[in-house]
Amino acid sequence: MKTRINELLISYREIYRGPNWIEVSLQPVLADVDSTLAFTDPPGNRNSIAKIVCHLVFIRQYLIKKLQGDLSTVIDQDKSFNTAAYGSHPETAWQNLQEELARTFQEITDLLPAAEPALLEKQVLPRDYSFDYLIAGIIQHEAYHTGQLEFLKKQLQQLALNK
Repeated sequence: MKTRINELLISYREIYRGPNWIEVSLQPVLADVDSTLAFTDPPGNRNSIAKIVCHLVFIRQYLIKKLQGDLSTVIDQDKSFNTAAYGSHPETAWQNLQEELARTFQEITDLLPAAEPALLEKQVLPRDYSFDYLIAGIIQHEAYHTGQLEFLKKQLQQLALNK
């Protein structure tokens, strides 16, 4: 089972830093995003880059709390996209979001290797799934949103050029 923890850890690192099979990783996608682009609302009432990053941070914080044994933490989807907690000024909020994204990545990559292999089979209370399922799902979730962010970034950059 320690091998499974290592597999999950490798996949998580690859989605964040690369390289990986899907050829897009979160850290490089966000490297050239400034606060203006991050907080630009895309056409069609969709979430901004900053809101999606905030959502990823929120889900990571959920995982961290669960790994630390917090049974009361639940996911509030609406709250997960709320960037207000990171600052009212876009430059400050974007900087804080990026720092929290890096911090939560580091904390998860510190917690996983220290976990006992039996953790993966444990139920994530009060939910009806295991830690293995949760961690694998969060990796898939980050892969999905990384692709979304890459597409959104290109779309917003093109719209800015056409103005």
